[in-house]
Amino acid sequence: MPAANQIVIDGYQASASGLIEQFDAISAQDLYEPVADFIDQAPKGRLIDIGAGTGRDAAWFDAKGFDVTAVEPVSFFRQHGKSRHKHADIDWVNDRLPALATLRNHVREYDVVNVTAVWHHLTDHERRTSFRRITSLTRSGGTIIMSLRHGPSLSDRPSYDVDVDETIVLARRHQFELLHRAETSSVQSNNIEAGVHWTWLVLKALF
Repeated sequence: MPAANQIVIDGYQASASGLIEQFDAISAQDLYEPVADFIDQAPKGRLIDIGAGTGRDAAWFDAKGFDVTAVEPVSFFRQHGKSRHKHADIDWVNDRLPALATLRNHVREYDVVNVTAVWHHLTDHERRTSFRRITSLTRSGGTIIMSLRHGPSLSDRPSYDVDVDETIVLARRHQFELLHRAETSSVQSNNIEAGVHWTWLVLKALF
C-alpha cells in the first residue's frame, strides 16, 4: 500500500496533462492578493516554493526579485515548469514533504517559505513532521506563507481536514508568531461550486 502522499503525487501525475492549463490560467497576482503586502515587504532574498506545481508562482516570485527554489515531486509539472519558465532563474528540486530529503544536501536557509495548496494533502502526523522540517529551512526572522484548503477532495488526490487554530498552535510550538490570517473563496469556478474555501496564514520566525 503506497504512502498517503505517494497516492496524491500519483494522482497529480496521472491528471497532470489536463491540470497544467487549468493551473497556468490562474493569476498568481490574484491568488496571493490576501498576503500581497507581506510578500512585497519581505526581503528579496531566498524563497522556497514547496509544492511548486507548474512553476506559475515560482516565476512570479522570481519576477519580484526573489532567489527562488521550486520543490515539486510531480515530474510532469517540473518538466513543464522548466520549459515554460526557462527564462526565469529558478532552481528546480525533485522533493516532497514531509522529509524533503533531497534538500538535506542543500545547506540553505530561506527568507520566505511558501507552502501553497499543499497542507491539506498531508496527514496530521505528516504535518507535524513537515513543520519541523520547514522550521529548519527558515532563516532567523524569516516568514512562512501558507494556504489551507477547506472542502471536498477527489478520490485520486485525497485531502484531510485542516484545523486552522491547531496549525497556528503548531507554528507557535516551533517559535513562529501569527502575523496575518485571511479567509478567502477559491479562485477556481469548479471549486467555488463545490464549496471549497481557503485560509491564508503569514507566520514569522521568532528565533
